[in-house]
Amino acid sequence: MTKNLLARMKSLVKITGLLLAVMLVVSSCKKSVPKQINHIPKDATVVFSVNAKQLQDKLSKGNLSIDSLVKLFADVSRASDKMQKMDDLKNSGIDWSSDLYVFMQSKGSVMMGQNVVAGAIAATSDASKFEAFIKKQSASVEVKKAADYSSAKLDDNLLVGWNKELVIAVSTKVSRGYSGSGTSTPDNNSDEQTLASLFGMKEADAVASISEFRDLMQQKSDAAFWTNSSAALAAVPMLGM
Repeated sequence: MTKNLLARMKSLVKITGLLLAVMLVVSSCKKSVPKQINHIPKDATVVFSVNAKQLQDKLSKGNLSIDSLVKLFADVSRASDKMQKMDDLKNSGIDWSSDLYVFMQSKGSVMMGQNVVAGAIAATSDASKFEAFIKKQSASVEVKKAADYSSAKLDDNLLVGWNKELVIAVSTKVSRGYSGSGTSTPDNNSDEQTLASLFGMKEADAVASISEFRDLMQQKSDAAFWTNSSAALAAVPMLGM
């Protein structure tokens, strides 16, 4: 009786140890939830993420680099200019070891017209360095200060905001419905409003509140892609039979 009990206890210890080992392996395959996803709208149609550092590390193992790929595919006469811009971007104050997110959000419908927001969100490593990078893009760039972030309009189609934690770029296009001309135009006022809403977004309104999305973003990967079918279908008119 005592021998059987000891044998069972040993088996239980072994099984417990095995389960703990499996749990450690599973947890090591996950990463913490990036802060960037707390600033992506919950109703975003698509979200794409990429980790530039992990991609660079893998390219390095094959004796390649992003710089060498640019030289390979870029126009020879403009290669040096592109390389300089890449060097500036690499040292711009963006944290390239963290994930970069790109998303699209559609408001309205195909029939009545849409506001299509395209955005990119990255982590900041040095806010002052990023501001210097922005000012370097054009002598006419005007930096505006809000309560918790700075912003600058780089052209008619791109508004960039940043603080010590995040860099957010947005571009809003207004497309008319079937009753209009069907053309798209930039909406500068919407850019300002969108940027403010993204910086001040509550978690309940962010894609971070979707458990499936959080699970996906916690997986270690070079890139990930998410689609929100309900948000996409909302823009499509119901056709009568």
